[in-house]
Amino acid sequence: MKITITPIQMSRAAASAYCGVSAVKFDEAYRPHLTERKEGTSVYFLRTEIDKLIEQKFIESAQWASEKKRKSNPVPTQHRTIQKPKKSAFEQAIAKH
Repeated sequence: MKITITPIQMSRAAASAYCGVSAVKFDEAYRPHLTERKEGTSVYFLRTEIDKLIEQKFIESAQWASEKKRKSNPVPTQHRTIQKPKKSAFEQAIAKH
């Protein structure tokens, strides 16, 4: 049985692979929002921060797509005619006099 463990800290290469993007895209879109820990010439990122950032980006893009779809396909507004209530017999009799 093989056990796979995702480390709590990841190198730049591992972090970009974990995010499913190239290292260049990781540097542009993810890295500025993450805390870095340097050890010698290596840089590490926390998986928990990466997870939160991925979730945040996912929610933002889903909201953007939903908003875009809503704007491109607006729900037609239903128009309703409001009718005045009928006058009672008493009100009709008073109106004649």
